[in-house]
Amino acid sequence: MKRIGRSISWFTLSLFAVMALRITAPSAGEPPQVRVRADFDNAYVHTTRLGDRHLEIEVIAPDGPPLHGDRRSPMNIALVIDKSGSMAHAGKMNYVKEAARRMLDRLNYGDRFAIVTYDDDVRVLVRSEAVEDPSRARRLIDGLYPGGSTNLGAGLIEGYEQVRRHYIPGGINRVLLLSDGLANRGITSARELSRIVGRESGRGISLATFGVGLDFNEDLLASMAESGRGTYYYIDRPQRIPEILAREFSIIRQIVALDVVITIEVRPEVIVRDVMGYEYLREGSRYRVRIGDLAAGERRRIMARLSPPAYHSGDHSIGDVRVEYQPHGKKTTITTTQKLRLRYVEEQSAVERNLNEGVAGRSAVYEANAARRKAAELVDHGDTEEAREVLEESRRRLKDAPVQSDEVRDELKETENYQEAIQKPMSPEEKSAVQKGVKYRSYKVLQSK
Repeated sequence: MKRIGRSISWFTLSLFAVMALRITAPSAGEPPQVRVRADFDNAYVHTTRLGDRHLEIEVIAPDGPPLHGDRRSPMNIALVIDKSGSMAHAGKMNYVKEAARRMLDRLNYGDRFAIVTYDDDVRVLVRSEAVEDPSRARRLIDGLYPGGSTNLGAGLIEGYEQVRRHYIPGGINRVLLLSDGLANRGITSARELSRIVGRESGRGISLATFGVGLDFNEDLLASMAESGRGTYYYIDRPQRIPEILAREFSIIRQIVALDVVITIEVRPEVIVRDVMGYEYLREGSRYRVRIGDLAAGERRRIMARLSPPAYHSGDHSIGDVRVEYQPHGKKTTITTTQKLRLRYVEEQSAVERNLNEGVAGRSAVYEANAARRKAAELVDHGDTEEAREVLEESRRRLKDAPVQSDEVRDELKETENYQEAIQKPMSPEEKSAVQKGVKYRSYKVLQSK
């Protein structure tokens, strides 16, 4: 099995196609199920003038609480806090303390909560305990102070250990990792850290990451969150720490679907050109993508670009897609299978009449964000000239897009702004802020977060 770069989970279905949906309807009293919508930008293909097609897939979690009534499943959380010396700047540690106290106040009786801190060494400030009387934990939080280096890997491992010791089957088991600097002690390899995260994710423990300020490694934290079935947050101003942690807490307490996995199997003659946003595993003509956990009412869009093969006129199946997930609070797995079909025609006018403008416009937005992320990575490596070429090509594509929606025009402006930014001299702080902002915007669009 081979891992192919970064890509967006692509799976398939068409606007035109009649969906072949095989799923057992929930019995009375069972929670509603995740819905899947998938459309091509054009499900019609000329028999000789083929052209690439974009496929948009939307996975929609049901509204409402994860279980019956107002009672949610228990939570088992470890908050892992960077307390290195840089956390003294701009009141960062005080904002972290405020956020931790807020989280304690929102936990239910019987939830579990742990706090791990790291600098040169790791300290378990609050061992995983059932929330009954949080006054002791509050006193310990108040006593936090910053100092030392950043042994992120050791803090992460201990956070997982705290959650694992009291793992709640069917509950929410998650580590929240906050850092404002680079991993410069202990495990510093991005590959090794991502391996640890992937292993724990497979055991049912998810991860959310929070990067504060301008000195952390945004590529590392984003990659770790993706491997950990969670979300990466860029906190540009320390005063936003309580707000962002509260937002994450609100999301995880409403999780309704765990470890959503999309598997696509296409005919060998179908070429997958690009999948934007997510990492994926490929085995022959089968593609497997994990898009993480879904909260109540949450929607995730993903976009793929493929080249259809040459067929005679008529309807043709080019593959199928399987979506699997575990309903929150359940031990069973629900699977949805759908067919992917295209209609081949000999009249170009029929193709032109069947453009799905919504998908076409959003595909232009996805392509532009993928291009800006690629350009940002080139700038990081000092290849500014090549980055300019990538951005200029993206700008031309946006201007020539078949749909000129407000969103497409906004992307054109974002691309032009970044073009201007990398042509001007910038201080290291200014460059870091620009790079993190561009990458974070692309992350949120490409993973629909």
